[in-house]
Amino acid sequence: MIDFTALARERERYARDGVLLLKNALSLQEMALARQAYDWSMSHPGPSRFDVMQGSEGRFFTDTNNPKAFDAYKPFLKRTGLVDVAATLWGVEDVWFFYEQVFVKEGGQTVRTPWHQDTSYAPIDGKHLMAFWICFEPIPADQSLEFIPGTHNGVLYDGSALDANDPLRPLYGDGSMPVLPDVDGHRERFNIVSWAVDPGDVVVFHPSVLHGGAPTGPGQSRHTLTFKLFGPDAIVARRPGAGEGVKDMPKGSELSPMAQVVATIPPGGSFRHPGFPQLRPA
Repeated sequence: MIDFTALARERERYARDGVLLLKNALSLQEMALARQAYDWSMSHPGPSRFDVMQGSEGRFFTDTNNPKAFDAYKPFLKRTGLVDVAATLWGVEDVWFFYEQVFVKEGGQTVRTPWHQDTSYAPIDGKHLMAFWICFEPIPADQSLEFIPGTHNGVLYDGSALDANDPLRPLYGDGSMPVLPDVDGHRERFNIVSWAVDPGDVVVFHPSVLHGGAPTGPGQSRHTLTFKLFGPDAIVARRPGAGEGVKDMPKGSELSPMAQVVATIPPGGSFRHPGFPQLRPA
């Protein structure tokens, strides 16, 4: 159960560090709803599904931002207090759903998820952004998601191209954003934190915090669900290539809400679209 009085006292620390662990945030019933949502995503892969770091051993699969996913996730979002967690830590009333993401690592030695910031991949910026990381297996700290606190308040780096042979290869590589630092090559230089998590624990973090995930070994598997919310100060951000070709699409072509935002709202404008449902006020 979430103690919202205690959580409100963490607002300043969350603003500074950009990441918190919420122990026992979800009940068994709420975890069952989370698993139902996860299983829906796994059985209804969307247009953004892909196998990450192809060429490496084991399976590392993800699916994200399925345009049909919200109805499957709504029972979980309505039952839990996680939407209220975002409102409490931001100190606001209004909260919108951004998108969901599922991960699975299994079937042998998988590679670690490269260090990255989620906002490098999405045309959104602001203080009122939040990701929720939920794992369905118990994980020790040395196999959990790792973070470098405070990095959401600093530089936004180019994304990782998710190359199994070169995790630092930039996503865009056009010089508009600095290349990611070699965290794993110089771990002693960084304040890296991670936590052991059990089912029911939730890690909340700002998507611009540098983070990366541990690999899995033979006989291990890891199934995780992430979803992202945004609040009133979220704005449209310019990302290399975003919106290119939209004006040349045939009339009547169906664009995703993300593409429509980029096509119709200039950088710096409020990030809003009916395709991103408002969760608070209900």
